[in-house]
Amino acid sequence: MNPASTKQDHKQSEEQLSLLQTISMEVAAASDLASALEVVLREVCEKTGWVVGQAWVPNPDATALDLVAAWYFGNGELKPFRALSEESHFKPGVGLPGRVWESKQPVWVEDVINDPNFPRSAAARTARLKTGVAIPILSRRKVIAVLEFFMRESRSQNEQLVNVIVAVAAQLGLMMERKRAAEQLSDTNEILQSILSNMGDAVIVADKGGHFLVFNPAAERMFGKGAIHLPFTEWSQRHGLYLADKTPLSAGSIASDTLDPRRGGRQCRDVPST
Repeated sequence: MNPASTKQDHKQSEEQLSLLQTISMEVAAASDLASALEVVLREVCEKTGWVVGQAWVPNPDATALDLVAAWYFGNGELKPFRALSEESHFKPGVGLPGRVWESKQPVWVEDVINDPNFPRSAAARTARLKTGVAIPILSRRKVIAVLEFFMRESRSQNEQLVNVIVAVAAQLGLMMERKRAAEQLSDTNEILQSILSNMGDAVIVADKGGHFLVFNPAAERMFGKGAIHLPFTEWSQRHGLYLADKTPLSAGSIASDTLDPRRGGRQCRDVPST
């Protein structure tokens, strides 16, 4: 084994690991998919020698891929390729992005100029582009984006480099799943708040420490907004609020109150604390 080659491979491995760590941190801080894609394209191109990085996402109808982000090293010769890419819309199986969209697998093309399924070959020749690779970003087994990179040298497939980009793509997929889950939770909370706000009955929920978690507008109208600052243990005395067995409220009870009048007092449903 060539010691110089081994040393070079080790150096590349360290650089690629550092790249993965850097991108993972920046992707985690990104506000949305577009911002995360821009980070990935820039970092991968600058650190691994690609001169073009592009990101494609399905259009609203999921009938074609549209270009949403890109990074270019220089401009000059790349202008025609850039312009054509911005005008392109790839259907499943068409072009490098379309092939990856359809297969959900990475594709490495050593010579895009002579590839029979590369519609931008003429523009690639003008830009002197040779090697191309495309990687899918998956979320819940669906392709949500395709990353595409090009360099001017002809290079056979580098499994290690592909694996680094695949790992980056996986980070993006996880980020989008977390973001989607957060949006769904936010939507659910908005629906719940809307229901509570428009209810005619007062609803009060407190935790076992006596801290109010829910105090809807109807409850505010009944007790006043300042009532939430009243010590929990004084509610029975001040407002005649008791548990179903007429036991006074205590800091050890979690209450969901429907405020049904009961002989001068109000009944509270006891929700066992966990």
